[in-house]
Amino acid sequence: MALTLKDLIKNGILNEFAVLFHDETMANLLLDLIDFPAGMRSQFPNNGSTLGYWREICQQITNGILPQGTDLQALIDEAADLYQSNRIFNQYRSDRTYPPNPNNNQPSSTPQAPQASNSNLFTILIQGRDDANNVLASAGVIAPGQSILPENITLRFSGNGVVLLGLNNCSSQAVASFAGGLQTILQSGQNQVQVSVLTEDPQPYLISRIFVEGPDQARFEVCDVSSDTTVGEIAKGVMSEAYDPRMFQDSRGRGRRVVVDRVSEDSSTERLAHDQTLHEANIQEEDTLSVAPEATAGAIHPQLRQEALARARNQIMAYAQAHPGFQVSANNHLVPTDYLLKFNAPGFAPPLQSGGEPQAIDEHEVYLMLPGTFPMQAPQAFWQTPIFHPNIEPQTGLVCLGDLGDRYRPGLDFAKLCQLLIDIASYQNYALDEGYNKEAQEWAISDQGQIAIEQRGGQCILRKLIDEMQTPPKLNIKRLSE
Repeated sequence: MALTLKDLIKNGILNEFAVLFHDETMANLLLDLIDFPAGMRSQFPNNGSTLGYWREICQQITNGILPQGTDLQALIDEAADLYQSNRIFNQYRSDRTYPPNPNNNQPSSTPQAPQASNSNLFTILIQGRDDANNVLASAGVIAPGQSILPENITLRFSGNGVVLLGLNNCSSQAVASFAGGLQTILQSGQNQVQVSVLTEDPQPYLISRIFVEGPDQARFEVCDVSSDTTVGEIAKGVMSEAYDPRMFQDSRGRGRRVVVDRVSEDSSTERLAHDQTLHEANIQEEDTLSVAPEATAGAIHPQLRQEALARARNQIMAYAQAHPGFQVSANNHLVPTDYLLKFNAPGFAPPLQSGGEPQAIDEHEVYLMLPGTFPMQAPQAFWQTPIFHPNIEPQTGLVCLGDLGDRYRPGLDFAKLCQLLIDIASYQNYALDEGYNKEAQEWAISDQGQIAIEQRGGQCILRKLIDEMQTPPKLNIKRLSE
């Protein structure tokens, strides 16, 4: 029974077209594959709303605008070929094979790409026969004996005395036996028939969506990525788009090696090679990758580093236990190098428009990184939630740690660092003589800014100056004997 437009809407297929074919280039590619007349296509929307566009396209197909015998099913089948891992398209694709176009020597539809797996893709070349239906029927007879599933056999071309069949997810031994059996059946007195096996590299296909987690546990979505994209290209893209380069440098400004892991549903990880393609790494639809700078001790004695990491962990966890609401997550239970700290403090987010009033906020997240040369190099902190503060870079979230950073010593008490972050968020601690955010600096020093800061419980500069200028009271102080 042919699918209707109502079926496409009900089963979420129409919405999938709107999501995956959301730009004009991809939309035209799909429509070209089904020979949809270019002059009859609606104007592609430039406002990002494509659901109405695809509803109109599907209605035109229902009304018979395509060549005879082609309907909505063809649109779904071609979309499934482009997005091999898409569950919805594959659920509703047909098992039928479209006849070749006699007017050219190319397949009438895009050759089917292999599913994301490590299996080889093979082509069976049959010379001396071009009756595609009979060849497919013969292939269907032989396939079960070689444990080859019928859906793994596709017609790729037929014409001029040649038939090409595609086989995927098959072993080379099974394919060789399959070709021998097909040779025997197809000859049937016609000795001119020759069956050969060709091995091909996988044809690139699109993965509609994968996820990438950064070193701060921020989660990114990568859409419409080709299967021949390398793991390293994915990592480089996310790093350059979302992170300060200093997060991936050592104390001398040299680049730190970036590692990429596949994250399984049970949270276990598998290290991936940078030069692997997504296909070679068997990355499936909606898989998650984790990208982080490699934690290495470098020239630091391993025992010294391990002890320092353990001490930092104990101090941070002790602070969290003593301060309800201060939440800690880390990349390792024993000796973490990366922390995500969550806490509440009355602060300010950037104004909705330049020159406007900052917005009051209370929830904060900070990514704390201990570099490969820790404890000899100071930790770095990057604010993850929006914040409007003179001493925090607005684009990268890099935090100026003041004396804890400038005068860092390996014996830093991380409980003090945790408290400093809270004080920074709540404007209990801020410097105006040098800042990372000029706009926030100008606002904080203004009368309006000072009033807003004090109303939220922050430190008023004027009161701070008065306190510093006051003479301390006379106290009875004596030195204790050592």
